[in-house]
Amino acid sequence: MDFNNIDELKKRIEPALKSKSHEFRKEGYNITEEDIWQYLSQNVFRNSHNLTLYDIVKEIMHIDKEKLIK
Repeated sequence: MDFNNIDELKKRIEPALKSKSHEFRKEGYNITEEDIWQYLSQNVFRNSHNLTLYDIVKEIMHIDKEKLIK
């Protein structure tokens, strides 16, 4: 699936971002959707090319909270 811009991609994966953020909050961590998005932008998208929507959602669902805690 192709996206015309980064905002379109973010909107498409928003349910996964919300789900993962909710999971972290249930565990007592204050990690927001924006925190997850920033991590992806800085660490995953920069180093990867031709990611599928499946790859991106899989990455979101498997992010370790240790990578996001500041």
